[in-house]
Amino acid sequence: MEGGYGWVVVFATFLINAIVQGVVASCGILLNVLLDQFKEGKAITGWIPSLLGGLLLAVGPFSSYLISRSSCRSVTVLGGFIAVIGCLISSLATSVRFLIFSYGIVTGFGFGLLYLPQTIIVAEWFKETRSTATGIGLSGAGFGAFIIPPISQYILKEYGWSQYFVLSSVLVSGCCGLGLLLRPNPEINALMEKSAGIPQPAPLIASHFLRDPAFIIYCVSTGLFSGSYRIPFSFLPDYAVRQLSSSKDQAAYLLSYLGIASFLGRLLGGVVGDRQRHRRFLVFLILIVLSGVSVVAMGFADSYTTLAVCSLGYGAASGGRVALNSIILADIFGLPALTQTFGLVCLVQGISIFFGTPVAGWLADLFGDYRTSFILFGTGMMCCSSVLTMIPVARRSTISGYGERKVSWILRILPCLVIPFLLGGAPTVKSLQTPVLKPNIIFIFADDMGWNDVGFHGYNEIRTPNIDRLASEGVILNGYYTQYMCTPSRSALMTGKYPIRTGLQHYVLRIAEPRGLPLTEKIMPQYLDEAGYKSHMIGKWHLGYSQKQMTPTLRGFESFFGYYTGQNDYFNYTPTAGVGAQGEYLAFDLWDNLQPARNSIGRYATELFTEKAVGIINSHNYKDPLFLYLSHLAPHYANAYDPVQAPQKYIDRFPGIANEGRRKYAATVSALDDSVGQVMDALKVKGVAGNTVIVFSSDNGGAGAEQGIEFGPPSTFASNWPLRGAKSSQWEGGLRTTAALWSPLLELKGRVSTELYHISDWLPTFIRLAGGSPIDNLDGYDIWDSISKGLPSPRKEILHQIDPVWGEYALRWNQYKLISGSHANAAGYRIDKWYDPEGGFHANYVVPNAPGALACADKKTAEIVACDAVAMPCLFDIEMDPCEYWNIAAERTDIVDYMMDLIRAFNETALPSNNLPQDPRAAAGLNNGLVQPWLE
Repeated sequence: MEGGYGWVVVFATFLINAIVQGVVASCGILLNVLLDQFKEGKAITGWIPSLLGGLLLAVGPFSSYLISRSSCRSVTVLGGFIAVIGCLISSLATSVRFLIFSYGIVTGFGFGLLYLPQTIIVAEWFKETRSTATGIGLSGAGFGAFIIPPISQYILKEYGWSQYFVLSSVLVSGCCGLGLLLRPNPEINALMEKSAGIPQPAPLIASHFLRDPAFIIYCVSTGLFSGSYRIPFSFLPDYAVRQLSSSKDQAAYLLSYLGIASFLGRLLGGVVGDRQRHRRFLVFLILIVLSGVSVVAMGFADSYTTLAVCSLGYGAASGGRVALNSIILADIFGLPALTQTFGLVCLVQGISIFFGTPVAGWLADLFGDYRTSFILFGTGMMCCSSVLTMIPVARRSTISGYGERKVSWILRILPCLVIPFLLGGAPTVKSLQTPVLKPNIIFIFADDMGWNDVGFHGYNEIRTPNIDRLASEGVILNGYYTQYMCTPSRSALMTGKYPIRTGLQHYVLRIAEPRGLPLTEKIMPQYLDEAGYKSHMIGKWHLGYSQKQMTPTLRGFESFFGYYTGQNDYFNYTPTAGVGAQGEYLAFDLWDNLQPARNSIGRYATELFTEKAVGIINSHNYKDPLFLYLSHLAPHYANAYDPVQAPQKYIDRFPGIANEGRRKYAATVSALDDSVGQVMDALKVKGVAGNTVIVFSSDNGGAGAEQGIEFGPPSTFASNWPLRGAKSSQWEGGLRTTAALWSPLLELKGRVSTELYHISDWLPTFIRLAGGSPIDNLDGYDIWDSISKGLPSPRKEILHQIDPVWGEYALRWNQYKLISGSHANAAGYRIDKWYDPEGGFHANYVVPNAPGALACADKKTAEIVACDAVAMPCLFDIEMDPCEYWNIAAERTDIVDYMMDLIRAFNETALPSNNLPQDPRAAAGLNNGLVQPWLE
């Protein structure tokens, strides 16, 4: 009976298992593609791998019934043919529901007919080395799971999902030819005829086994295990891509690691099963526990490397368990009953898989990540080993070598292995109410970046590949607004309140003003500290420093490396400003906590700040979540004598920009873009990107070439085209800013949102992500669900400005915007036109081909007669007219009246602006040449 043609059968079953299980294992990669292609949720899309893997087993009783009436050979050929048809039909799919039927049900049914015969036929050809031969045949599944997923990834990447199904059908057709090699063992047939006369076909369901306590116990345990078994194969790639920010190629390798480990596990499981025949039930139990431990560990993985190690452990342990499954059944219930018992067990396994994968997907949708699914299902997998320990008690005499003492020992030790995970590893009810891990939060602030200075808004003169990647992989926030200048925006960010609540609504903090953000205001790092975060700040503060208590490390930040004032030199860190006229004196302004950082003189600010940010990311202990506030100097102007500064290597990137000022400005943006890429790369290398939220935002519109020095900053040649106005104005070019949010925790990504958001919304949003309680007295809203799920924004209005000094106000309500007055009360430059990148007046605009590009309203004439907001209030429908061409105040006086009432209501609650004259005591000569606190 041993050897001979049996090894041909083993070879054929090895290859059939390799094909079937390799295709099934690739479902995790396919799932990632289908989620992006059809934009359905994980729960509904998860039915595809669930049905494919579930029917692979659930068809077991029907398959065993067909085998009893024909042969393993004919059933294998039939299964291969049905699976080929399913793959071909799937190539024509138009929806996820179509694929649920064609690939999940039809192909899954074919695979189910293919699966059972491979185990039965090998057991017929071997006795003494049955475990080894079965292990070799089943190890083909691991081999296929190692080889096929990377090939599948390549096909999906290069040819798309439709061609993937066509090529899969070609591969699966090989099972039909291999099935012809599965010749029945004539000795077994002769033996059965001799012992039972003319064999009668087995019933479809062998109901007498359902009355056997040992068989029921085995089915319960198998159901628990199988409900979890396919979850790593289905969700590991998407877990790695979306939560650990691994590449799709890296994610595909995880399935290969599972496959090769499963291949070795099945081989070793078979060998050990033969050599430790009287202990293989114990080996079986240990392998189940180790499988569960590996799945639980996946839920706690915080890096790709850790996930890869868990994959290897799970593949080896679960593979060994699969190799022994039919052998243990034969040991308990006898070889003649193997076809029927194995078919019933397969049915139980299939039903469990049907529900296991969709439930895991549902949990991932519910909690925003896969960690809860892995921890819960891994714990359940471990529990099934304890259930199995009752079999020797129920049917002790059937299992050779298991006396009462050995059973008693097993019962004592297995709870010791499982209970610690139930108590310490499994999530509690409280932990399931919020994500398992609080996300790291990285806020990257650009200073005075124009709307038109990034690629995703359609301008290709300045290349910003890293910012564009962040935006395209996340959500572009095209309805996002800040305040009109630096200090008001930073106040709103830190407090979650409009600047009228803090007295910072009028202009910016000048270098020697003895004021700042009121110390009575609780700010972002203080809130996050209460939630367990460690907060660090790098870059521009600009919220006051006249008293030491106003500086960042005394307002909640654990560390600060940056500068206090609103501007700085990019190399020597000496802003030109003073008590009187601009440029009166030079003072050094770069601080490492409370110490001047003179050793950094000569380092380019953008590169220096990036280096510090990467250092924090690398050194942070992630047992506490990280909040990193990276507030860049770039691309803000530097000094009046040299307003735009960048190393020559960045300037050389833009030989095609003729205007020297614009070319230098492009260089500052390019350096900033490099910084964004380096921060994202550092998070990925550290292995924490998967649990991180990154916000990129400018603090206001760009300071364009048209702006003068008297009331606005010197030009940096930023461009807000096609928006009207620029920094310092209440027009869209000053308020509507470049922003995007990136995170693997997003449910819907790769899209453009036009929902209404304001910079004050980040504080309540971050508090929500940190697990904190809502705060009542804020102007900001929690916008996470709107950004992540694509829901409507809770915000309906934005108070852009009420300035009692300049008599200026602006309000957004629904799609309408009301604006009156002008920067500096119309003295000097109004900043109220449309300017091309070099500052010239230009009203004509062609919509570029980019995801975040704006479409302006149609114009009746080439020249625009602009509404003069100094002469009269102007009303615009921003949704229809984002470039503020058409004043509709005369037609919609009802809207004007209503919005004026809103402005008056806001004004009644506003604090007076707290501007003060500059203090001569702040002069550099009195403070050791430093910009530092001078009041106690």
